[in-house]
Amino acid sequence: MDSLDLLEPRKLYDSRLKEAHHKNAEEYWEDLAKKGKLNKEENSKTCDKHYKTLKEYNDVTRHARMLRGWRTFFIIFGIILILAGGFLIFLRTTEEYQQGYDYFIIIAVFAILLGIGSIVVPCVLMNKYIKHADEKAAELKKKAEELKQQAYAQMAGINSLYDWGVAPMLVSKTTPLIQMDKVFNPARFMYLKDNYGFGENTNKDASTVLVQSGTILGNPFIIERDFCTEILQHTYTGYLTIHWTTTHTDSEGRTYTRSHSQTLSASVTKPKPNYYHETWLIYGNGAAPKLSFSRKPSDANSLNEKELAKKVKNFDKELKKIAEKRIGTGFTAMTNVEFECLFNALNRDNEVEFRLLFTPLAQKSMLDLIKSGKPFGDDFYFEKANCLNYVQTAHAQNADYEGHPDQFIHFDNRVAKNLFVNFHDAFFRNLFFDLAPLLCIPLYQQYKAPEYIYKDNYKANKLPPYQYLYPNIREFR
Repeated sequence: MDSLDLLEPRKLYDSRLKEAHHKNAEEYWEDLAKKGKLNKEENSKTCDKHYKTLKEYNDVTRHARMLRGWRTFFIIFGIILILAGGFLIFLRTTEEYQQGYDYFIIIAVFAILLGIGSIVVPCVLMNKYIKHADEKAAELKKKAEELKQQAYAQMAGINSLYDWGVAPMLVSKTTPLIQMDKVFNPARFMYLKDNYGFGENTNKDASTVLVQSGTILGNPFIIERDFCTEILQHTYTGYLTIHWTTTHTDSEGRTYTRSHSQTLSASVTKPKPNYYHETWLIYGNGAAPKLSFSRKPSDANSLNEKELAKKVKNFDKELKKIAEKRIGTGFTAMTNVEFECLFNALNRDNEVEFRLLFTPLAQKSMLDLIKSGKPFGDDFYFEKANCLNYVQTAHAQNADYEGHPDQFIHFDNRVAKNLFVNFHDAFFRNLFFDLAPLLCIPLYQQYKAPEYIYKDNYKANKLPPYQYLYPNIREFR
């Protein structure tokens, strides 16, 4: 793959990479199946028997629940009839119904007998069927579990082969220009630290819980997830309902008692800890080393063409006012107002280098990424601080970048394959669109690290523990 292929990342993903990575994941799983000596046909038959037995078990238990429901209904119905019959007999014994109500006795006796029959007959018959259904259900459940264990035994070979680091390896296979490390490589951190000033984690309120590293044409990047703590002011509110009585005497001397109630509320504001994860991508590139800027997501995804055109038109007027106010500061607005509006990096501090990065092709690719609602659209913060680039996307905050092997273990080869392939499809999609804002910039791909050009190694002396990494970034939240 040529490096120019990545200059329009969204189109490349849709046209080639999405399907290519899906195919690579499927082929890798098939290779694991061969190494694990998995007989897929035999396993599928065993699983089909398990599902069939499980369905029979569910049908039997459902039938048993229905019988129990009907038994309960007849018991309640019988009790109501008996009570009704007893009530009629009671009425017949009262003075008011002594004469002319002999039919009450006939109805009462009939109701009581029918009530007893409604309780005894269904209970005797249904208890027999319920007992048989329960025995059948227990037998089917045992058989289904045996078939499941048999299927697990058939899958034991491949289930033992799932390993860490497969997802990064498949990414590198799909896009050779993006090389992922199987595990975190501290040399990437040292390169960012020694060459670009990337700092260690000195924040006592944040602990790094995940680090993944890689390179784009030799330029290193790190994906870092921190578990953070912040103290917020939280208002605690409590309620209490009180009751009391008051006594009043009217003009005639009669006393009345009244009941009252009232709900009391009180609130107090106190500090409360809040915990959250924060995921960043940190990328080092020596291109445009004197440029710094930041931008945050626009609302382009939620706008139709007419609304977007109106937004850009209104921003054009605002941009002219900003340019007039900043005369003499070195700021010069670009002719592409739509890019200025949606990318909105007006705090840039070096116009020459900003234009070196955001050529017409880069602007076109970036706008395509921002305006497209699929798969994520404009969900990214982007900050450049000299040679360090920080990208934070909304989708990355909950993305699984660990790839724990246990999540692929299953007794059914068809389900296991889907779990494996779907995870790696999602991993590649999340990672690629974390990198997409960087891939839109041609100069970043034209600038190759010396170690990449000369096939040299990264310097990695006196490596710090990876859990102390932390980017020196400005807060966007």
